Amino acid sequence: MLLAGGCSYVWGDELEGFIDNSHHEKTVVAKLADHLDVPYKNLAIPGNGNQKIFRDITNYLNSPKGDKVTHMVIIWTYWGREEFAEPLSPEEEKKFRLTRQDCMSQVSKERIYSLKPPLRGDVTKMYEREGYKKSSLMRGLSCMVAMKLIAESRGIKLVQSIFHPINWKYVVSCLAENDERYDQFKMYLKKTMRSLPHHHRIGMTNIGEDIKTFERKSDLIECPQGHPGEDAHRLYAEYLFKEWFQKVDWDKN
Repeated sequence: MLLAGGCSYVWGDELEGFIDNSHHEKTVVAKLADHLDVPYKNLAIPGNGNQKIFRDITNYLNSPKGDKVTHMVIIWTYWGREEFAEPLSPEEEKKFRLTRQDCMSQVSKERIYSLKPPLRGDVTKMYEREGYKKSSLMRGLSCMVAMKLIAESRGIKLVQSIFHPINWKYVVSCLAENDERYDQFKMYLKKTMRSLPHHHRIGMTNIGEDIKTFERKSDLIECPQGHPGEDAHRLYAEYLFKEWFQKVDWDKN
C-alpha cells in the first residue's frame, strides 16, 4: 500500500470535484499508486503544517493498518506552518476558518487571522522573534530525517519531496546570512542535508523538481488559486515513479 502525506497540493485542492470530495482519483497519490500497482491512503489535508504531516504519518504507521504500508510519498509543505492546541466550538471553527483535527489549529504567518485571541497575539510575537525562521526549518528537516529512519527500519520504499520552490529558497536564505553567530547552525544544517539521500530531498540542492517547479517548467496550466492542475498531478506522479521509485537501488537505501 502507498501511504501519502502533505498539504492541499497532495490532497488535490481545486481539482474537479474537490468541493464534494469526489476528486481523489485525479490526485498525484492515486496516479502514483496506479503506477506502483498498489492501493493507497492519502492523509494530506489542506492547510497542513509539517508537524501535522509527520504526526499523521506516524500515527497511521503505529496503527494496525500500518503493517500494510510498502511505499510512502511525503511532499512537505511550507516550513513556517505551525499547529496549536486551541479549544473552539463548531461555530468558532467556521468563523475563524480553521483546518482542525484533534483540537489542533493549523496556522502560518499569513493566516494569523485564523487564530482566536489571545493566542493570535502570542503567535504573532513568536513569528516576529529573531531566529524563528531557522527554528522552523530545523524542525522540518528533523521530521524528514526521522521519516527516513522509520522507513528504513520497516523496509518501506519512501520518497520525500517539497511542495514549492519556496521551501528550498528558505534553506538557501538561512545559509546565505552573513552572521558568524549562526555558524554552528549552518554547519548542522549542511550536515543534516547531506545525511539525506537524493530520493529524500527531491526539489532541494538541485536534486529533481518539486511539483510546482515541475508544473511551471512543463508549461502546464495551474488552478486559479495556484494549486497544481490535473495534468501536473498526472505527470508528476509519472515523474516520481519513473525517475525515483524505479531508479532507486532500494537494497542499498
